[in-house]
Amino acid sequence: MHKYEGNDISPQTVYKHLSDIYGGNWEGESMIIKNNKIDCKANYFDYPNDIIVGLIKLVTVLVQKHLPTTK
Repeated sequence: MHKYEGNDISPQTVYKHLSDIYGGNWEGESMIIKNNKIDCKANYFDYPNDIIVGLIKLVTVLVQKHLPTTK
């Protein structure tokens, strides 16, 4: 879990940080992370009057642990 705090937080800094952590590519308006655990594509749009729109497609691989059965 990642927690971001402060006045300097923006979608650009979060996308850049996540891209760095998970081996992705941040190009200023889009981020792509593709590895064995995450397949993510995010697009960021900044409009006048401080309107921000972000679109994210995320697929993750879930690991299920098999618990022993009890009788």
